[in-house]
Amino acid sequence: MPVHLKPTTNRIPFIRRYPNGRVAMQTIERSFPIFSMANNFIHAGGRYVVSISDEGRVELAAILIHRETREEVECASDECANDRSLPHKIDELVRDSVRWLAHAGLIARETSIITDVH
Repeated sequence: MPVHLKPTTNRIPFIRRYPNGRVAMQTIERSFPIFSMANNFIHAGGRYVVSISDEGRVELAAILIHRETREEVECASDECANDRSLPHKIDELVRDSVRWLAHAGLIARETSIITDVH
C-alpha cells in the first residue's frame, strides 16, 4: 500500500490495528524534524504501526518491508499507556527507526542525526 506524505503537513501515517482485527490508516501530527525523519523511513519502505488494546496499552512498531521479498522486519518497537507519554514514545520510535536504517547502511548517517528542537 503506497503512502504519500503531503509536504504541507507534519502528519505521520500510521497503520492502526484494533483489538477486533480491524485495520485503518491514521495520521499523527509531530514536529517537522520528527516528520522529516519518519519521511526518510517511509521512503525506504518502512511503515509505522500502532495497536491499542482494550486495556488501553499502546504498542508501537516501525516495520521495514523488503522490496523484493515483501518480508517485514521490525526495526523498532515500544509499548506505553495511552496517555501523555505517547507523543514522546512516537518520537523515540521514529528516531530509533531511522537509526536502524543508518546502521543497516540503507540511508546516510547524516540523515539520521536530525534532532528535534523543543
